[in-house]
Amino acid sequence: MTRRTIVVGVDFSPPSRKALEAAIGLARDASAGLVLVHVFAERPTGVGHGSFEGQKILQTLRRMSDRDEVVRLTTEWAEKARAEEVEVEPVACDGDPAESILQEAARRHAALIVVGTHGWGLLRRLVLGSVAARVVRQADVPVLVVPWRDE
Repeated sequence: MTRRTIVVGVDFSPPSRKALEAAIGLARDASAGLVLVHVFAERPTGVGHGSFEGQKILQTLRRMSDRDEVVRLTTEWAEKARAEEVEVEPVACDGDPAESILQEAARRHAALIVVGTHGWGLLRRLVLGSVAARVVRQADVPVLVVPWRDE
C-alpha cells in the first residue's frame, strides 16, 4: 500500500508553525508522511541603490545566510514531527512559493496540502495576493488553510 503524503508549506513564521502542528496531527491519525516545503523567493532589492552587480552580490550573500538558517530550522521542525512518530522529508527550492508548493504536491501525488495564513487584511490580499489564497485557487487536491490567530 502506498503511503499517503501531506505537503506542508513552511516559511518558519508563527502561521506556518501552526500549519505544521495541524499537519502532524493529521499525518499521525492518517498514517501519512509529511513533506515540508520551503521556497526561497526572490526578494526585491533597493532600486537605485548601488550597482546591479552589487545588488546581485548582496542578494547572493543574503540567500546563503538564509539557506543555513533554513537547514537549521528544517531540521528542528522535522524532529518535532519525528517525535510524534511521523515520517517527514524536508524540501527547499527556489521559485514562486505558491507554484513550488503546488508542483511538489503534484510530484508527490499528495493527498492534502496544508498552509498557514498570516491573516493579512482584505485590501493587502486583494492587491498582493497571498500564497495560501493562490494555493487554494490552483490546487488539484484538498487544501487545509490554518489561521494564525483563532478568529
